[in-house]
Amino acid sequence: MKNVRSVAILGLVSCCGLATAQPVVDGAKDASYGAIQWVQNIPTGFGDNVPPPSCDENNVGNPGAVTTGIEFKIPLAAIGNPSAGDIKIAGFVTDGGYGFMSNQIIGGLPAGSANLGESRVVNLNSVAGNQWRGGIGSSGTAPVVDGTLDASYGTALFTQTCRTGFGNSDTGSTTNANGSEIDGLYAVVVGNDLYVMITGNMESNFNKLSLLIDSIAGGQNTMAGDNPDVDFNGLNRLGTGNEGPGLTFDTGFAADYFINMTNGGDAPNTTIYANYARLRPDANDPGEGYYLGSHVNGAGPTLSGGNNPNGIEIEINNSNTAGVDGPCPPPAGDRNTAVGSEIDGVFARADGAILSVLVTGNLQTTYNKIDLFFDVNSGGQQQLRGDNVDIDFNGLNRMGAGSQGNGINWDAGFAPDHWIAFTNGGTNPNVQVFANAATLRTDGPLYNLDNFKIDYGAYDGGAKATNDPIPFDGPRLDIQNNTLGNVFTEFSPREAQLEVFNNPSSPAPTAGLTKLSIDNSNIAGVTGTDASGAAAVTTGLEIQVSLWELGWDGVSPIKLAGFINNGGHSFVSNQVIGGLPTGTGNLGEPRTLNFATIAGDQFITLNVSPCAGDFNSDGVVDFFDYLDFVARFSANDTRADFNRDGVIDFFDYLDFVAAFSSCS
Repeated sequence: MKNVRSVAILGLVSCCGLATAQPVVDGAKDASYGAIQWVQNIPTGFGDNVPPPSCDENNVGNPGAVTTGIEFKIPLAAIGNPSAGDIKIAGFVTDGGYGFMSNQIIGGLPAGSANLGESRVVNLNSVAGNQWRGGIGSSGTAPVVDGTLDASYGTALFTQTCRTGFGNSDTGSTTNANGSEIDGLYAVVVGNDLYVMITGNMESNFNKLSLLIDSIAGGQNTMAGDNPDVDFNGLNRLGTGNEGPGLTFDTGFAADYFINMTNGGDAPNTTIYANYARLRPDANDPGEGYYLGSHVNGAGPTLSGGNNPNGIEIEINNSNTAGVDGPCPPPAGDRNTAVGSEIDGVFARADGAILSVLVTGNLQTTYNKIDLFFDVNSGGQQQLRGDNVDIDFNGLNRMGAGSQGNGINWDAGFAPDHWIAFTNGGTNPNVQVFANAATLRTDGPLYNLDNFKIDYGAYDGGAKATNDPIPFDGPRLDIQNNTLGNVFTEFSPREAQLEVFNNPSSPAPTAGLTKLSIDNSNIAGVTGTDASGAAAVTTGLEIQVSLWELGWDGVSPIKLAGFINNGGHSFVSNQVIGGLPTGTGNLGEPRTLNFATIAGDQFITLNVSPCAGDFNSDGVVDFFDYLDFVARFSANDTRADFNRDGVIDFFDYLDFVAAFSSCS
């Protein structure tokens, strides 16, 4: 029972406030942050944001000279037994989740074209020329499927016209690449097989190379959203959905078959994975799809471990360092775009119960991700679960326990309670920024009595011009009606759940408890070979978040972990907060990642002094915190359980008064 006498206690406590100037959330360090709290020690394996001395977008490089890349042997039986003259091929590179299309596309784009962006809204009829090629001939000599161009292919069907927006590989390794490009297309039919050679590179971060083949009557000119589920439903991420009508090809091309490949991991274990689908031709035919299998890059073209009834073969030679160049970045750096990803350092401060963190560096504008994890109480997920809320196309759970492994295992002493991820993509003036967030509970997400989730997956963002910072201010707030598999919100996730629980008839979550902004202008910091410049960087990703939103218990230290990841949250870079041993490469698959086996701590404890008396999370400790606490206490709002003992009572008053007095 609440004790009304405790209201008098509140009146006895001094109401003089503690006010400090919070940093402006713009991705740039200001003096209020103080000294840097951690400095990167590892050169980036995800590309350095350094512009060349001079650059001409119309000079794309020398794609016609490239003779290595990705090679396919496709039995004609797998694509409807067409004649050579009936085969048309389209293809492109996307991110690992299929949701962001590069400018590396068969048929080409005008010189200087940016990445195409959201796959579901791409309409190739709006691009000059045909983004497919036919005219495939026959030969009596079969190429060797080894990722190297053979003479039997003849002349190129297509040579690239556009610099790559997905990284220009410079490793020279036959197995690993740090960029993706399509330099040319070659194809030939020999006997009962179609051979396809895509010269160029595929970055070893699980970006996807997708081929669409038009070889029989009918087909899909606009990709449908109900094709067979292959590659974690990645094929349907190209089709009709909430983000758009579906990828539309040029008039004259209607896809019948889908074959794709991806590769990832560190040498010598970089591995190819491949998928196949016969697209559904009509409502009565569901089509069919298979995971074809995998093999280590360079081990020969035979795929194993999947279902490959037609014997499709694939091999890669990633050694190309010529071909097309990367885009021309602004010579002095650009706040909105970057061609590489790096974490240089961390600054932090607390104002009341508002935490501000600046992660300096860059995030490449190809929808790479930065995943940040906060440990702020005694619970949390020391090993990341695979049954958290579905957010970012289930990207959070892609890092948790699943078929590929047990989920990220953190160092002893770190168990995150909250996750925030950020991504950006596109080119000026149309750069897009997005953020996602979720509560990480020790026992997984909350469910109601009818076993439906009531914890939220939170997202916000859009055009950077109107989301700088990203505000998490609604309006979306799903209400669980016992039919929804997941509930989503554009408010902060913990606040959304608490508000709906406490005010189910008229929930009104507090807006702006999470804010993010990025300044990508850094052209210093770490390079691909040297980390000595990391401490000097003062721009990057800035996060301002309520500690109550993070789940802070009012007493625990604030710990932070994080890393740069690929677009599908499936390939972790070597840019890790806390640092890695000298010489460490990209870490790869997150589900098998065990930080406890890596020397040092891959997290940091922030040197900040938050104040639990800032009950309303406005960064100021004042009388309004009293008013907010009293109102919530009187309403039996669970947020008034200040001491987190599960009971709203007199002791919560006492603990709040003590916290307020300690910093007012």
